[in-house]
Parts: sequence; C-alpha cells; structure tokens
Amino acid sequence: MLDADHNQFAESLAAIEAANGRQYSKIVSYNVNQYFRESTKEKKPQGAGAGVLLQMKKELRDAVFTLRSKWTSLKFRNRGPVLFFTSDYTHSREMIPLALVLKKRYNLDCLFCTHKSTLYKVLIGKQQTVYIAPARSTRRMALEVNRLSGVDTRIKEIMEANFHSNLEWEKRAKNYVKSLNPSLIINGNDLLPEQRILNEIGKELKIPTCTMQHGAMSASLGIYHYSNSDFWSVYGSYAKDVLMKQGIEANRIFITGSNYMQSVQAGSDQTDDFYRKLGLQKGEAYVAVMFSGHGHTTKKENYLKQLEAVKLLAKKHENVKFILKMHPKESLDDVKVIDLPNISIIPHSLFVSLNIDLLQLLASSKAIISGLSATVNEAFFLDIPVFTLDFAGDYSSAEIITQKLTMHCQDQETFEATFSRFLKEPESFESTLQKARQFAKAYFYSGEGKMAAEIQAERVLELIERNNNLSRK
Repeated sequence: MLDADHNQFAESLAAIEAANGRQYSKIVSYNVNQYFRESTKEKKPQGAGAGVLLQMKKELRDAVFTLRSKWTSLKFRNRGPVLFFTSDYTHSREMIPLALVLKKRYNLDCLFCTHKSTLYKVLIGKQQTVYIAPARSTRRMALEVNRLSGVDTRIKEIMEANFHSNLEWEKRAKNYVKSLNPSLIINGNDLLPEQRILNEIGKELKIPTCTMQHGAMSASLGIYHYSNSDFWSVYGSYAKDVLMKQGIEANRIFITGSNYMQSVQAGSDQTDDFYRKLGLQKGEAYVAVMFSGHGHTTKKENYLKQLEAVKLLAKKHENVKFILKMHPKESLDDVKVIDLPNISIIPHSLFVSLNIDLLQLLASSKAIISGLSATVNEAFFLDIPVFTLDFAGDYSSAEIITQKLTMHCQDQETFEATFSRFLKEPESFESTLQKARQFAKAYFYSGEGKMAAEIQAERVLELIERNNNLSRK
C-alpha cells in the first residue's frame, strides 16, 4: 500500500497531463481524488466462482435500478428540476433539508441522483431518485510516462484502469442530464470522478453547478484548487478562507451554515433506543473512538499505532466504556485486534443499518479519541473534549494541532497520563475547550436566525435566475 503525498500527487498529475494531450488531460482531471480512495483499498482473494457470481448479481441489480430510474426520470423530463448528485450519505444529509425547502416554499422540483446502489436504496424512501450505474470496463489506456520523472506509478495505474470506465459513465450521465434539462446541478464533493464529470457536463450544456460542503475542510489538504464547480456553499468563514487561499474567487462562495449541525444544535434528549443500539444503559458514559483509517494524511503505520494505543489505554481503564465507530475506509481485519470487553466496535455498514445518528453519538460522549477525522470539528461545535493521536507527525501542520485545540498526544505515555488527568480533573482542560469553541464559531455559521436550508434556497434561486438571465441575452 502506498501512503498519499499531496505534493507528489499534484506533480504526477501535472506530468501526466503534459505528456498525454488534451483528451487524456480531461480524464486525469476527473480522477483528482481517486488516488486517495484507491490507495487505501486492500483487495482480498476470492474463490474461483465468487467473482463471476458477484458480477452477475451486480449487473442484475444495476438493470433493475436503471429501469426503475427511467420511469422516475420520465416524470421530470424537461421540467428543469434542481439535480442533486450524491455519492455518500454525508452529502445527502446536507442536501435533503435544502430539497424540502425548495419544494415546499418555492415549488421547485428536486431530483436526486447517485451511482451507488446502497445509497440509491436509502434515498428512494426519502426523495425522488435516479440511479446511473457505474461503468465497468476492462479496457486500459496506455499512458506515456516512462521518460518523466516524479510520476507515481500507483497514480499511473489508476488513471489507466479508469480511463474507459470514465468515458462510458460520462455518456450515461450526459444522456440523463440532457433529458432532464436541470436548472442547477448540486454535488457533494467535486474532487470525486463522477461528480467532476457531471460538473463538466453542466459546463458544456450551460447549466450552473454548485458544491455543498459536507464535512471537514482543511488548508493542509491542498487540492481544492482542482475544484471544477461554478459555486460553493460552505458552513462558515473558515472554509471560505481555505477555498480563497487556493484560488477560488470570493464571489463564487456562499456561507450558509450546516443543515446537519443545526439539527443537533436544536438539541434533543437521547432515547432508550439510542443507548440500546450501542449496547448501553440509558445515560451510561462512554468515550467515542473515531479514526479515518489510513490514506489521505494518515500513514498506515501511524493508524495501526493509534489502534494499539487505544487498546493499551482500554486495558488500563477497564471501567471506561469505549465505542469505536468505524469509518468506511477502515477494515475489520485492522480494527478487530483491539477487541476488548470494554470496547464496542461498530462497522460503518452496521451503523447505517441501525440508523444511529453520528452527531448524537458525539453529543452524548464524554470525550472523543481521533486522528484528523472530520468528527473533530463537529466535536468542537458540540463542546466535546478531543484527544488526537499522531505517532508519525502526519498532522503537524494541521490547524487544529498548531492552534492547540485538542489534547494532542504523540506517544503512549503522554496519552495515558493525559487521559487519566482528564478523568480526574476535566476542568483543567477548560482553556483548550475555549479555544476549540472559538474555532467552531468560525467553522460553523449560525445563520443569524435563519436555518441553513433557507439561506441555501435563497442562493439557489439567485443562481437559477442569474443563469436564466444569461440564457436570454
């Protein structure tokens, strides 16, 4: 496995683009974030017939979902709906409140779209949704990189493998977009291939595009200049500043707040059912553990040390309950090594199927232990103490570390001593919590009395009207 290095990645992209002409340059730009996703996957061996049966099952599922989607899309043909494209439920939870406001208050049609079958099955119970099946091509595109220095071979392999699949998916997506003629395309992350492709289709057809922030944005992840959306909707001034420093103009960025975070800000008592799903008695104290696996900024060696550190801590504090909520990137093969009586491990798939709210899990915890997960910023907002673990210096330049907003630990001895002091004297960390609160104010916008979805809806109407005016000229 190869740990991601952002500078190396950017240099490799530039070299590949320069050597292979405009046609391939477009496909390279579609795969900006693909390297980080693929480099964290470990392929497991399957039985001889398993691959064939699995592929047949996927093809049948895709055929059924595609047929159902064609009936749905017919209802929206040429009605100019707002098209929401999502590849993760964290995107959808920000989008759905906006879609409800647009429909109820302004009578605007809204249609959701995804290429993830599991997400499609969740969304069709909440919103009108179409499914554009992922393209699976075995053809490869040979890249000319042999004479170039500084090109990461893993990036080259990903680009070669994805080239024809990207082209095929682009054809499918363009057919849908042309038939729907949406007034606006809203996506959740325009650093991912399918959403970048949809944005490029929007530009070609003169349809405005907008990205909605769905999680953490950090200046240390210096790839936002690859954004290809026309506009951005962000939580607060912090995210806007990150984007502007990476070359995105201020007039393309709207501060609106976060729908998801505002839903928790309103506050609600946790139910017996919530604690039952966690295997706890109502009101029982616990510490939440939330890493993001390895990849992006976290080396695998560092990640495994983080898990080991939690295991050693839990052994010393047998009376403390730990709830480890797995990230989609994390593997049970890695996490199961810390299985102890006082550590409950919840895989991401189980977390979703049990319908446990992530922010409820955070808000009810005594503290959280993490690396550089997006949940750290959410914990700041909820006034939850945060322990961050970094045994390799992976996060040394991250703002939350340089500004000392967490109980940051770089070795086991410090971690155990700091945690023990926190249990005995939690008030001694008040100054750290105060700084984290101030950071959260800049990170999450309050909306000045308005709900985030209301502000977002106003911006959406402005974008649609602006585009209509341009079309009439």
